[in-house]
Amino acid sequence: MRLWRGERPGQPKVGAGRVLDAAGRRARRQYARLSARRGAGLILLYHRIAEPPSDPWQLAVTPRTFERHLRLLSSQCRVLTLSEMFEAARRGRIPDRAVAITFDDGYVDNLEEGLPLLEKYGTPATIYIATGYVDSPGRFWWDELQDLIAGAGPRPDSMEMALGGIRIAAPTATERERRHTLLSVVHPVLRASSPRMIQLALERIREWAGGETGTGGIDGDPSRRPMTREELERLSQSPLIELGPHTSTHPSMVALTADVGRDEVESSQRYLEELTGSPPAGFSYPFGDNNPAARRAARACGFQYAVGVRWDTPVTAAARRFELPRLMAIEESEAALQARMEATLRFRGDPP
Repeated sequence: MRLWRGERPGQPKVGAGRVLDAAGRRARRQYARLSARRGAGLILLYHRIAEPPSDPWQLAVTPRTFERHLRLLSSQCRVLTLSEMFEAARRGRIPDRAVAITFDDGYVDNLEEGLPLLEKYGTPATIYIATGYVDSPGRFWWDELQDLIAGAGPRPDSMEMALGGIRIAAPTATERERRHTLLSVVHPVLRASSPRMIQLALERIREWAGGETGTGGIDGDPSRRPMTREELERLSQSPLIELGPHTSTHPSMVALTADVGRDEVESSQRYLEELTGSPPAGFSYPFGDNNPAARRAARACGFQYAVGVRWDTPVTAAARRFELPRLMAIEESEAALQARMEATLRFRGDPP
């Protein structure tokens, strides 16, 4: 039996709990005072600017909503580049209501819909690219997975197969069952898999689906594709845009060996340095997933900082530079976004 330090067998644990609670409260108050003196900001995370026929991952914000968000941010906040936000946090002098805008993945709608609106409001943004998909004729792996399992057309009544060493047995007779299987059964397994295992799993699921990819694919949503190199070059020419690496094939880095993780980061980094002519300042973990090995890989590649995802935490002087938190932007009114931002800025709990 594991005991708290100083605890005796049979002794109630209430005292130890109170001591720990009191220590936690003192730490949170100290963190709050530090944050209050040195300011707090937010990093927003977008993925797509589009109106897709289906969006099970909740990645899309419509162009109309995005413009409303930008109008709010440009009028109520101090919009910084991500590098400026990092430098302000490093110096412990974050401007009041500072916000930085980021995008992950590299969908073409970032160029076609997002860039014109960013230019209209003069707001900078950092766009993180999964570079292995640039010039790819297909889709990002999670979008292909969506089409294979939940796209239009007939599917088998059940899915039974081994994926990544895990046995899958799930009903798929109805649209509701297929959506549940996609979101709650298969995607979590693939998210925790290596790039090779993801591709092997997709091959098995293609066989299961009978070659069907559904009408919700590229034809049904033309902007749901990665950018080409030419499009990426056009995007990089805007003075408002900073590009950053997001690995090559977008695996969760916590599922990778150290060597594979380092290769994923370095290949993405090299691609963007060759394209832009300058080394990228920061890195974005796919899905926001990171652990000590992932952070070591980002640090070893020479990045100044790296961003993850954490819904309830602002950027402060206490933020760790290889775990900068971001607030995910979703399809919601500017009032709802403002309320979430205010709640996050007020949060002064445990350091991120």
